[in-house]
Amino acid sequence: MAFSFFPAKTKKKDALTETLRNNYRTFQDLLAENNRTLTLMSELEQQWAGESPCDWNYIRSTVQGITAGVYKLVTNINTLSNKRYAHLFSVHEEISQRIWQELNTTTIIPVSPLTIDLRDLTRDSSLVAGHKNAHLGEICSQLQLPTPSGFAVSSHAFRVFMDQNGLRDAITLLLKELDVEDFAELASISLQIHEIIMRENLPDDLVQAIRQEVAAMFSPERSAAGSEIIRKVSVRSSALYEDGEFTFAGQYATFLNVIPEEIAVCYKRVVASLFSPRALYYSKSKGFADEDMVMSVGVMQMIEARAGGVMYTRNFDGAADDTVIINGVWGLGTLVVDGAATPHSFIVSKHDGSLVTMTIPDQEKMVVCDEDKGVVERQVPLSLRRVACLTGEQLRLLTAYGCALERHYATPQDIEWALDQEGRLVILQSRPLHFDAGDPVVSPLSPMLDNYPVLISGAAVACKGVACGKAFILREEEELRDFPDGAVLVAHHTSTKFITVMSRAAAIVTDVGSITGHMALLSREYGIPTLLETRIATQCIEEGMELTVDATRGIIYQGLVEELCADGRNVDLRRTLRKNTRQSRILEKTLKHIVPLNLLDPDSDNFRQECCLTMHDITRFIHEKAMAEIIFMSGRPQEINCFEDLMKAVTFSDAGDESLRSQASDLKIDIPMTTHVLDLDRGLQSNKGTVSVKDISSDPFHAFMRGLCSMKWPQSVPGQNEVLPRFLHALSAKGRGNKPESKSYAITASHYMNFNLKLGYHFSMVEAYASENINDNYIKYFFKGGGASPDRKLRRVRLIKELLKKMHFRVDVVDDVINAMLTKYRREDIEKCVEIMGKLTVYTKQLDMVMFNDAVTDMFIEDFIRDHLTGRGF
Repeated sequence: MAFSFFPAKTKKKDALTETLRNNYRTFQDLLAENNRTLTLMSELEQQWAGESPCDWNYIRSTVQGITAGVYKLVTNINTLSNKRYAHLFSVHEEISQRIWQELNTTTIIPVSPLTIDLRDLTRDSSLVAGHKNAHLGEICSQLQLPTPSGFAVSSHAFRVFMDQNGLRDAITLLLKELDVEDFAELASISLQIHEIIMRENLPDDLVQAIRQEVAAMFSPERSAAGSEIIRKVSVRSSALYEDGEFTFAGQYATFLNVIPEEIAVCYKRVVASLFSPRALYYSKSKGFADEDMVMSVGVMQMIEARAGGVMYTRNFDGAADDTVIINGVWGLGTLVVDGAATPHSFIVSKHDGSLVTMTIPDQEKMVVCDEDKGVVERQVPLSLRRVACLTGEQLRLLTAYGCALERHYATPQDIEWALDQEGRLVILQSRPLHFDAGDPVVSPLSPMLDNYPVLISGAAVACKGVACGKAFILREEEELRDFPDGAVLVAHHTSTKFITVMSRAAAIVTDVGSITGHMALLSREYGIPTLLETRIATQCIEEGMELTVDATRGIIYQGLVEELCADGRNVDLRRTLRKNTRQSRILEKTLKHIVPLNLLDPDSDNFRQECCLTMHDITRFIHEKAMAEIIFMSGRPQEINCFEDLMKAVTFSDAGDESLRSQASDLKIDIPMTTHVLDLDRGLQSNKGTVSVKDISSDPFHAFMRGLCSMKWPQSVPGQNEVLPRFLHALSAKGRGNKPESKSYAITASHYMNFNLKLGYHFSMVEAYASENINDNYIKYFFKGGGASPDRKLRRVRLIKELLKKMHFRVDVVDDVINAMLTKYRREDIEKCVEIMGKLTVYTKQLDMVMFNDAVTDMFIEDFIRDHLTGRGF
């Protein structure tokens, strides 16, 4: 690795310390931005996985915060590394473009005529005239089924109207801060928008286009009922997304039996209904953006229905789909559509149109067209009150229409129909029939739960849910290959390598971890109930123990709690239903470029900047590299034998030892080691002269020195025939004052320490960052041995490796060089571990000289574990 934490060729005598300070501040800024960005990712993903919709302004501002934050991280790492990771700027730009392409939900409304004859529309005309009008046109032109004649006022006409006199801007301003959960505010905003629209005159071109269509429509040649002259029309909504994947059923206004002179004002009323309280709530709850609210309007022949109703081409009551449901009433079908009356109900066979069952209630009222009042309610004639509104032949014909529509659209249909005064069936509307799985509610906890022992409570919830399974205690990450399906993964700390079993895990539980960490994000991505920060899970849970993990309340029960597991399934179902919105689907596509983590293993060949595919990848890569860049060693690790080698590696060898010491303070300490301190936080009054440990404001430094000073430093090495007894005696007896073997350097700040030591033939580096933010915290260890035969060097390396792994470090060994890393532990745990690292530093001093066989090595491992690790959480 090539160090570039510092600019090359620093010339000024006092520049070294200031350079270190500046770059340390950059490092701190990087950590802060990393945490802020990960928090935004977590919040955005929780919004997607949660049960409450969020508005588009929040989504866009959060995504903007994530992309801007990651850009700052790229800038910071290139400042630290002298632009070694400049390619990340291009990677960031490419991913950002993909994200904003997904989020660009603005629908491009094509320029079209302001009015269009329904016969000229097909299903492909939905952007031009809305789904309802487009499908009605297709039914007429492609299937030649009977439909009302008429025309559509296009989506483009709506945009022209909205752009007039700043109407769109006024509405957008009112909607900007709307909280649809505040019903009083919702009603007020809706009323204001309605008044604005109704006050506005229609554009002259639109008025003229409507008049021309109406004149042609009311001529005898355009009558859809033979030679009958059209006298009245219906004015119906056909919003952009209405009757498509989302029904918007009953959300918008329809006006029936309208005279020609009132068409223009009814058009404005339908447009205004786009912003009615219920329509606004539906639109927002389904995740539609303000720019998605576009209204086309259908103006069509009013069918003065003798009977009307709705047909479903799929029967919900039975498993088979070989029947249709036809509901109808005498008069207009509005009583069926609005659910205002009990309809006549017919179950009809799709095969031959035969009647399977029929229910005819006593219908007292019906809605009919009135010459002067539009539509009115009237009493059903006594002769019809218990008579079916459709004959057997009409049922067969209507069923045939329904089957034709289902075949044409390749999905069950929800069809509105009418029977005119001449006994002709007319299709008024057809849309996809949506199956509703319901919205189950989580059951309240039963008092029976008191009978189950609670193993853990108060854990941090990373991903909500409830799961049951047998515990699988993970001691080594290599054991993941043995993970059984349906087990609960229990581990000491989080790891991104858990992704390999997430598709098979019932739940994940760890002693330590962060809900904004990488693994927590992965658990939410995969929907795995996850509890972190249990502190004691690996101690109190036994292998194979049956568990119920309640990741909604942060509790783990011993035993299988059936009621809770069923509760969890209900939560999962509700989450699935919640995601069935336009917003959630777009957000899901967007999150694929933000949250997934592909760079799982820092030691793998693909852990490179060009392999970053998501914003999460970039943050993970930068966070990992930043911890390396803060004190970065060039060349092969085997070439680093002392601090002077390290100084050369970091490109300020020209400063020289004399210059380096002139900027450092000498540490007064009661152990046989000379130490020079460079302070980055200006915690010392001066970096000159002699200081004591208490003068240095670095928590990890204090912890490390406690470990160094608590051990008994050995005397010089005895002859080989006296090695073991003399060495053990040296470890138990106070040693004093041989000539210091080498100088050491410490670089410190309030939360940071980098301690480089040359003890005998060994060079080691201990670096630590300990703050209140668990995501920032780490310990890095480097060791290069020497001064012994190859077999004894390897025994010493094995001893250090085993002790580090016992302390949960990630350890990499090449020959007699050790690189190890521990990340994402709480501040007090990091400091406790740093103190032990101080003890280990003394313990391993020339230890290879006495490790003349493997049994002795094992003995020293066991002794250190017994004396310094047992009972301390390791």
